[in-house]
Amino acid sequence: MADPKFDGYAKADLTKKLVDGETGGVTFNGLTPASDYDFVAAYAGQDPTKFGTDLGKVTTPQVVPTAPTIKVTAGDSQATAVVTPSANADKEAITGYNFYVKNRTDNWPAEATLSTTPDKLTVTIPNLTNGNEYTIGVTAVNSAGESDYNKTGASDHVTPVVTPLVASPENVNVEVGQTATTNISPVPTNGGTFSVKDTTIATVDYKLNGRFDLTGVKAGNTELDVTNPNETEQTIAVPITVTAPASSASSAGSSAASSASGSGSSSAAAPASSAAAPASSAAK
Repeated sequence: MADPKFDGYAKADLTKKLVDGETGGVTFNGLTPASDYDFVAAYAGQDPTKFGTDLGKVTTPQVVPTAPTIKVTAGDSQATAVVTPSANADKEAITGYNFYVKNRTDNWPAEATLSTTPDKLTVTIPNLTNGNEYTIGVTAVNSAGESDYNKTGASDHVTPVVTPLVASPENVNVEVGQTATTNISPVPTNGGTFSVKDTTIATVDYKLNGRFDLTGVKAGNTELDVTNPNETEQTIAVPITVTAPASSASSAGSSAASSASGSGSSSAAAPASSAAAPASSAAK
C-alpha cells in the first residue's frame, strides 16, 4: 500500500494550497523567522474545510543574521565605517553590529573591537597607525547569533593617512590695533602648540575649534606657527602682515602735501624780488 499524501494550508486561508500532495506529511517552506503560523493538513484532494486537521500554532525559530556590507574611508589615525544592513535585517530582529579590526595580513581577533546599536550605521574606528594597512569587518547580531565577517562585502581594507593642517585664510592681513582670525583644520588636539614668531609685530589668542585671533601691534611681517601634537607632529606656518591704520597713512599724506605747497610759494616770491633790483638801477 502506497504511503498517503497530504495537502497543507494556512488556517487563515484554506483556499490557498501551500503544500501539494506531499508523501508522509507536510513541510511548509519559505517561512519568516521568529513568526507565528497556524496550519491545517488534509489528505490530498480532500476539502480542508470539512476534513482538515488543525496542526496548531507554530512559532518559527530565529536564524543567524544575514551578513551586512561595509565601506571604510581612511582618516588621520582613524577610519570611518558605513554599514549597509542586509535586506532581511528587519525580519531577523538585529540587536546590534560588531566591528572587528586587524592588520591586513593577521588573523581576525576573537573579540569585537567596537559594538554599536542597530540604528548606528556610521562609526569611527580610532587609534589606528597612519600608513598601516587594516582590514575592518562587520557582523550583525541577533538572539540566534552573529553573521560571518568573511562573507563577500562584510569587510573592507583601509590605510589611514595624515591629514595636513590647513589655514583659512592662508594669509592674515591686519591693521595695528585690530584683530583678525584664521581657522586651522583639522582642529589641533587641545589647540596644539602655537606662537607668533615676532610678538612685537602681532600677538595670538587661541579660542576653540581651531580658531586663532591675531592682533596687530606694529607694522611689519611675521608668522603664526602651529603644531598638532599627534604622532606625526604636523606643523603649519601662517604668514601675518600688519599694516599701519588707514587714518595714519592719510594724515602722513596730508602733511606732505602741505609742506610741498608752502615751499612752492616761497620759491616763487624770491625771483620776483630779485627782478625788481635791476629796474631800480636803470632809473638812476
